[in-house]
Parts: sequence; structure tokens; C-alpha cells
Amino acid sequence: MAKILYFTTDFGQKNRALAKEHGLTIRNASQYKGDDFIEQCDFVFGDVPKQYQHLPVFELQADGEEKQDVVELPKADEKPTRRKKA
Repeated sequence: MAKILYFTTDFGQKNRALAKEHGLTIRNASQYKGDDFIEQCDFVFGDVPKQYQHLPVFELQADGEEKQDVVELPKADEKPTRRKKA
């Protein structure tokens, strides 16, 4: 499963439910400084700090559904499999 970091300063019940529903890992956006360690992830979401803005952005459609297909990346020793779109 892809690792998606959700940067926010609002840790209310709605945001925690959103994170849980979509498998997001919540991080406090206000705690990142310029020389901090960059955590490995596949996508970023929310109030993304400057250090993470080079990474792909996870997006939700207006109805709350995931916009892109988030797929598990193949391991280094596996060949990627092609999938037909439905």
C-alpha cells in the first residue's frame, strides 16, 4: 500500500476520520523546518511543507473518492504487472 502523508494543523475528529478512511498518515504541518529529515512517502496531501512539494500530490474528488489509483509499487526483484482499465 502506498504511504500518503497528510499535513495539517487541524487534528479534529473530521480530519482524523478522513485520514483513517483513506489510509493517510497525519503529520503536523507547522512542525517542519527547513533542515528537517524528509520522511519517505509515495504521495503528500493537505498543507504540504516546502520540503515535500516536489512529491506527487494525493487528490480527492468532490465526492470524497480518491482521484488517482494508488497502487502498491513492485519490489525490486519483481516485474511490474500490467493491468487493464475497467
